[in-house]
Amino acid sequence: MKNPRTVRGFTLIELLVVIAIIAVLIALLLPAVQSAREAARRAQCVNNQKQIGLAVNNYVSSYGAIPPSAVVSLTQNYQDQGVLCRVLPFMDQVPDYNSINFMYGVRGIWLVGGQWNAAPMDEEVWAGDWGRSNATANITYIKGFLCPSDANNGGNNQFFINGTQRLIGTTDYYWNVGNSRFFTGGMVNGPSYSPGAIDYNLPGGLDANRTISMASFTDGTSNTVVMSESVQSNSGQAIDGLGMVYAGPSWNQFIGQGTPSSPPDWLAAQYCQNTPGLSQDYWWKGEFALSGGHNLYSHTQTPNRRSCYWTNVNSFPGTSSDQDFAGATQTMVAASSYHPGGVNTLFMDGSVHFIKNSVAFNAWYALATPMGGEVISSDSY
Repeated sequence: MKNPRTVRGFTLIELLVVIAIIAVLIALLLPAVQSAREAARRAQCVNNQKQIGLAVNNYVSSYGAIPPSAVVSLTQNYQDQGVLCRVLPFMDQVPDYNSINFMYGVRGIWLVGGQWNAAPMDEEVWAGDWGRSNATANITYIKGFLCPSDANNGGNNQFFINGTQRLIGTTDYYWNVGNSRFFTGGMVNGPSYSPGAIDYNLPGGLDANRTISMASFTDGTSNTVVMSESVQSNSGQAIDGLGMVYAGPSWNQFIGQGTPSSPPDWLAAQYCQNTPGLSQDYWWKGEFALSGGHNLYSHTQTPNRRSCYWTNVNSFPGTSSDQDFAGATQTMVAASSYHPGGVNTLFMDGSVHFIKNSVAFNAWYALATPMGGEVISSDSY
């Protein structure tokens, strides 16, 4: 007769089967959870760009033109405060905006007698007088300027202000300088502009009165990208990837080459993408959120490709001799993100679209210019 108090336990096989079933369930659930979290992060990124787009349009309503990426004066200073800096009052960031001293450019570059001169340096990163004069704004992290999918945001280089080491404010959102830098000799053909910027294609070399109003968007505000994402460097480390900008050779080797379907821009983009061994040029990408010269990208590269700069290009807002921080560094800084498959892009009408990595480069080119005369349908991207 069996003992009624006897309790039958699990066998080893049964226990292993249960563990296997739990492991399978976890394997099935984790990707779904991660996908849901990424969807939430991407939605937050979209909302960030919509808020910036609303601020830009409110700026236009107040001043009659889109915010400049820099302001240059041969008699005063070079104001490198960029688009994100200038829309602060329209994003409930009035105290930060009021703390900015526009007599010092974000990078401390001054034009003295027509020559570019550097302001006094502090340790590690350029900080001199401009750092002390704009300390509050430059160390402020604004959540709306950061993509939540970028794990590197908020952790880049530090600089010293009056002996105190502070993190530099960063951003994932870059303003569009356009494309076809090789056709235009470096002249910007995107929505980015800088009153008084040196432009060697114009009589006298200056374009002091250039502004871009809503009327300038002859292609249509719904057909022109003004801002996209570009991932930050890996905490200021020299690590290969989307957070790095590589140094290319002289762009002269591409002039006169190519076809209408594969222009010099695209040949240079392919060179940047496919050539091994290009030297790392800078890895502070994303720093100085309020800077205009740092936070620019172009459409010469389709999304999520390698970024390069090219020497010997007369570029915005400086010259080819000011490569590290002026437009030469931006000739092929690509839009990029950690969202699977593409990037969020802000259009001038305030809408945000997700552009896939597979977008045709001619469609990506067309979206870059406000007055290029291209005809493009929404199903092209």
